[in-house]
Amino acid sequence: MPDGFLETLFAPVLEFLRAHLHWSGPVVLLLSFIESLAIVSAFVPATLLLLAIGSLAAAGLVSLAELCAWGVFGGGLGYWASYELGRRYSQRIESIGFLARRPDWVSRGHQF
Repeated sequence: MPDGFLETLFAPVLEFLRAHLHWSGPVVLLLSFIESLAIVSAFVPATLLLLAIGSLAAAGLVSLAELCAWGVFGGGLGYWASYELGRRYSQRIESIGFLARRPDWVSRGHQF
């Protein structure tokens, strides 16, 4: 990645949150939800953005406890959604895409 890539990616979000501090909690909830979803979290750099949003709390602009509460709730929802998707669609999930080509991964996952 080129230097400053993540800074240019995250700058609009942080500028928006500095201008609209009341949205910081729901944004943390959404990012925590996405970060907790199985497979989806590998494609979204939510962890780095959550750390950047934490700088707003470090600066005293928003409450750290409030951001943590939003984050815990979002993470819990994400893990619950992943569990439910796996529980309801486990047979179909094993037969699609990359998992169908890697049955050893599926068997190791069941053993785990």
